[in-house]
Amino acid sequence: MTTDSLLTLGPSCLVVQGGGQKATFAAGVLDKFMDEGFHPFSTHIGTSAGALNLASYITHQRGLSLDFILNYTTKERFFDLWKFVRGRQAMNLDWAFSLVGSGEFNLNVAHGIQRHQQGKQALACVTCADTFEDHYFPIFSENWLEILKATCAIPFLYKQRIEFAGKRWVDGCVSANIPVMEAVRRGYQDIVVIQTTPLHHQQGSLMSFSQQRTPQRLLTKWWQQLKTFDYEQVLNDVIRSSSRYAHRVGLSANYTELLEMLASHIDNSEEVLEYLDCPMQGGHVQRIAPQRPLHSRTLLSDKNDMLADYKHGKAVATSFLQQRGAI
Repeated sequence: MTTDSLLTLGPSCLVVQGGGQKATFAAGVLDKFMDEGFHPFSTHIGTSAGALNLASYITHQRGLSLDFILNYTTKERFFDLWKFVRGRQAMNLDWAFSLVGSGEFNLNVAHGIQRHQQGKQALACVTCADTFEDHYFPIFSENWLEILKATCAIPFLYKQRIEFAGKRWVDGCVSANIPVMEAVRRGYQDIVVIQTTPLHHQQGSLMSFSQQRTPQRLLTKWWQQLKTFDYEQVLNDVIRSSSRYAHRVGLSANYTELLEMLASHIDNSEEVLEYLDCPMQGGHVQRIAPQRPLHSRTLLSDKNDMLADYKHGKAVATSFLQQRGAI
């Protein structure tokens, strides 16, 4: 059964959120799409791990993204917590992406380029490190490897410079964790968003710790959360507060730039969720979201938790496709 005729509002766009190992949820959604032959979108936009998920979806390589997240991002060689604690580079993107396109993790780039030439556009969101603005580059292009690496380059954890097109780039989540506004700017009225945040997210939680205004409380809270290392919660609570003190205590320009990047990430995440909670005039946005908080974290997740989120993604995708009339 072809699904291209199911869309009634004209050309459609698929938007996929980032989220590190939480992206197993989106991997489950997209694998279910592939199971049912559901490929109606003319444009695909992803951030960070969302872009990696889209890459395997475009190339019709079912299970490839799950394999990468489950079996490679869980290795100590990919992320070393103790290096993070000691202030060293904790994330080894260079090693991870040396596997992409190789025999070990063979992303079919040639097929992706062919699909792009056939009108199936796939874009990765990256952030300009100087302006904190989001930019969008074709995933399947001559410098596809640098683009994929840039969209995943979490500034807190990966400290190498990534430069192309005359600019310095970092993780797309800094500027557009859910890059739905780019789909709106491009004029799409039929937009499907795959997000890792449940629909009934709690607004205001980002400011919960910022009301505690002493550096001692900040560091105590940071250490308590670091022991369980819920990366997003650490950022949510720490960045707004610590950025106030960076200039006062004479921290380096690089450190204050980092704090500003992470504050930008928090701001855009909340703004986009608030936008998605309101109907879009003149268009149609469907959200594919977890029906419960995901068990996975951004990093250091248990494999069983990631597999549970992957299965949950497939189940939610089944309901979506039934509503869409695709199965």
